[in-house]
Amino acid sequence: MSNKNKPSMAQTFIAFIFAFIGSKALFHFMDFNYSLFKDPFDIGKLLIDIGVFFGLFFIGMMIYNLFSARKAS
Repeated sequence: MSNKNKPSMAQTFIAFIFAFIGSKALFHFMDFNYSLFKDPFDIGKLLIDIGVFFGLFFIGMMIYNLFSARKAS
């Protein structure tokens, strides 16, 4: 794998923070509470939790690329 396609550490960190805070805020406003280690296992809630996090993570990566591309131009 070439380094050209590998995301930078800053990009990954910013996307992670965006996804973490965004998912916490979204779940708070929607009153969705699920803790993998405290609550009984529920595959549906787990998929929602993981899906929202990775969806926001992907959006964070795209936003970072959008602003870093404008900055480089």
